Amino acid sequence: MAIRLILVFHETLIYHSGKVENYVSTMVLLPKQNLSVVMLFNMQDFLVALPMIETIQEGVVSIMLGNEPKLIDKAGYIKGHIFINGIEILIFHH
Repeated sequence: MAIRLILVFHETLIYHSGKVENYVSTMVLLPKQNLSVVMLFNMQDFLVALPMIETIQEGVVSIMLGNEPKLIDKAGYIKGHIFINGIEILIFHH
């Protein structure tokens, strides 16, 4: 188990995440603020959904630190699928 110390907005975070097929989990501890959160995600779409999940994770930490979260591109999921499906068509159906 790898636990990392990360400096975000001048705060030290204790962070651990895991990714396996269909699941992502993250644990964040903010020792100075006496706060912690565990985020669990079920997903069937690793290539396209993972960047959105990472944005959600960063947003939760931002909120915990009293900052505004980064907004998620509402069309990002569709754009990601268009890109991935386009590559698949070029590679496998050309």
